[in-house]
Amino acid sequence: MINKILLPAVVCIVPVFLTLVRFQEPSPSQELDSMPARELVILYSKTKMDLAQVEFDWANEQVAAGVITKPKLERQRSELAISKEQFNQAILASSGGLEKVRLCNAEEKVRLAKLNYENAIKLRAKQSLSEFGLKRHELKYKLARLNLALLKNPENYVTLIEALQAQIDQLGQETLALDLRITKLEALNF
Repeated sequence: MINKILLPAVVCIVPVFLTLVRFQEPSPSQELDSMPARELVILYSKTKMDLAQVEFDWANEQVAAGVITKPKLERQRSELAISKEQFNQAILASSGGLEKVRLCNAEEKVRLAKLNYENAIKLRAKQSLSEFGLKRHELKYKLARLNLALLKNPENYVTLIEALQAQIDQLGQETLALDLRITKLEALNF
């Protein structure tokens, strides 16, 4: 009975352990161009995860000091969760890795959209937000939930073209979000 439980766990953990033991940070003198592609991908995702952890820790301190808001901390928490999933998938090198990262990203978007919608309801009750703003947050939350449902069940896509269109739509949304962030940052710098 115990062998039935332990054997699959050991089979899954041993390759991860061996990868971690074999994987070493390159020395500063080592050229990144000479690194094997797999190690480079692992190093990239690990560094991205480390950066997300540092930024989350910093944001946590800033929230405690009252410098930044909790929603910004939640965005940092999402970045950290996604980068951890990317690192795990880089180590495992599974064929479904990219889909798992997309699913994690979609789950985090649902979580953030829900928090934003709940906050919008509170603001609307205080008359601090227009009906338009509330409806906008409600629809973003609904859209995030629908996107997650589609990603969880790829058989929902009737054709490959619809799946590609959904990915293009997702990239378009991310591009718009980045453009808005850049515009806001540019406005702050002037």
